[in-house]
Amino acid sequence: MRNLHSNRGGRNEVVRVLVVDDHALFAEALMLTLGIDERIEVVGSASSGVEGVSLAEALRPDVVLLDAPDWRYLAYHLGGDLVTRLVVGGELR
Repeated sequence: MRNLHSNRGGRNEVVRVLVVDDHALFAEALMLTLGIDERIEVVGSASSGVEGVSLAEALRPDVVLLDAPDWRYLAYHLGGDLVTRLVVGGELR
């Protein structure tokens, strides 16, 4: 099993996660479940992809958990590959 800690500068850090899902009950359950693990810090949540992109730019999480239907909506409206637009060379754009 892979170590979930990121290893930046030789020290272990917590993985910072942003949850984006339009189903509030699912998002809340996911955040509570993730919050149990001390290696994971939920840094925020959003109920829409557009809000999620704004939060990702502001919070700069290590991981964004994005609901699949929202992914398609965002890819259509933002054009091109959403991942490429969000992360280029390890930096949010």
